[in-house]
Amino acid sequence: MSRLFKRKAQVIIGKLGSKGRLLDGVRISFDIDMDDNRETNTGKVNIYNLSEETIGLLEQKDVSVILKIGYDGEELSTLFIGNVVEYERDFNGSDVVTKITLKDGYIPLTNKKLSLSFAENSNTKQIIEKIVGELNLAKSDYSLLPNYIYKQGFSFIGAPGTALDIILARIGYQWIIVNNVLIITKPNESNKQVISQFLSPQTGLIDKPKRFKEKSVKTKTKDNKLIDGWKINSLIIPSIQPKNLIKVESSEIKGIFLVKSVRFNGDTEDSKWLCKIQAIQK
Repeated sequence: MSRLFKRKAQVIIGKLGSKGRLLDGVRISFDIDMDDNRETNTGKVNIYNLSEETIGLLEQKDVSVILKIGYDGEELSTLFIGNVVEYERDFNGSDVVTKITLKDGYIPLTNKKLSLSFAENSNTKQIIEKIVGELNLAKSDYSLLPNYIYKQGFSFIGAPGTALDIILARIGYQWIIVNNVLIITKPNESNKQVISQFLSPQTGLIDKPKRFKEKSVKTKTKDNKLIDGWKINSLIIPSIQPKNLIKVESSEIKGIFLVKSVRFNGDTEDSKWLCKIQAIQK
């Protein structure tokens, strides 16, 4: 596990789909909150001693920041993609710190008004594909979704989130956006069948997992009930994301868990490098 302590981070600033400005070798600290509800995920990224030219990029319209992290000897992976909401500059001794607030999916969800019109006998998948294209989001796998048929057609004008709520309520599914990807699942289920990460004391697990109780999602057929959840700490690993499945083996727990929420807190020049997970056992 020693290689996991040789950590690296970089950011790319620019519009999604463009090359952007790569910043590598600078001090970066971050605090990222992500969960499995439809509210926008939030990230705070601090970058030390940016040039005036790079600061100017943050003022462009619809600019985003991609945060990538990794460990010695491996390729860096995306931890968070967020649209720039605001930034400020602060001083830490001789350093100038640019503090950037990011929101995942903020631009497509707030800047876009959808106008949809589908003919008779259109279906769920056709509408979802259209929304993803309109919002410039990356696709997930929607092939296993129930395909509700709109015999009278479907029309909608308004906010993208409302359109998704209406469409998915018909089939009992819910949506979230994670790193510019629209993910659609049933409540408390993953959209993937594969294990995204194996966690043990040898692969990044820290401390002892702790049990807590969480309310399950209320449905038409049953009320909320308390279900077992686990608070799990590890080193930062990008594949630990909301709705992903992880396998955990420790003296306290063993099994497969669905990630409900995760918080990443790190600093390339400090001891902070922690992932706080809340998950339920499957």
